[in-house]
Amino acid sequence: MGSMTVNLPDDIVALEDALNRWLRDDVVPVFDNVKANPEKVTSLEEAFEGFRQHVRETAAGLRA
Repeated sequence: MGSMTVNLPDDIVALEDALNRWLRDDVVPVFDNVKANPEKVTSLEEAFEGFRQHVRETAAGLRA
């Protein structure tokens, strides 16, 4: 059985390139920062509580 060559459409190649750029430029630096400074990380529950508090305060301001 011989080898098989797959030619991907240009949009698939562009999507893969964009994904690789996003991972390299956005995801990896954040991951590295979190790993280096775990004390600065906010838990998901803390983040949602902060959001809920913001919504409560905003709603209260609209009612006033």
